[in-house]
Amino acid sequence: NDRAIIFAPYFREQMAIAFDPERVSDATDVTQLAEIRIGVEVDSVGDYYLSGAHGGLLSESARRMLTADDAMDALIGGEVDAVLAPRAQLEGGLTARKADAFRLSMFQLRGMLRSFWDVGIAAKLGNDKLVTEVASALVTLKQDGVLEAISAAYGVSYVAPAADFSAVAGP
Repeated sequence: NDRAIIFAPYFREQMAIAFDPERVSDATDVTQLAEIRIGVEVDSVGDYYLSGAHGGLLSESARRMLTADDAMDALIGGEVDAVLAPRAQLEGGLTARKADAFRLSMFQLRGMLRSFWDVGIAAKLGNDKLVTEVASALVTLKQDGVLEAISAAYGVSYVAPAADFSAVAGP
């Protein structure tokens, strides 16, 4: 976008699958996934993957829901056997629901999409002072352990981004 700058990556996100170990023994086995019900947020990366991966093998497994939270509720309620979504959403959702019986595996979107990405900040281009101050604040939050503490408070594992956000890249 020529009107925005994306800067200060502060978290690494990746796709994951939450599942009921009573109904799914290996949530990374594509042939097993083709036989179960997988909750997914409609029009999300997970939905796109299930619709087209492996020649459409997983398209019948998808149970499309309005949000990832709806899919998590369906997992807890036994309406689906697994949920495919970003790891932080799944970890936070399982923690909030006190759903310790469910398991989580990282999930590779083989052959289609990136399975992980760094999350950062966006600002309107030309706001150089804002960019510098926000980037500086994020460095402090990381050094002081605040980013990790915020993640932990929601049951989310903090994963540092691949990029170093201590340096602010200009527009």
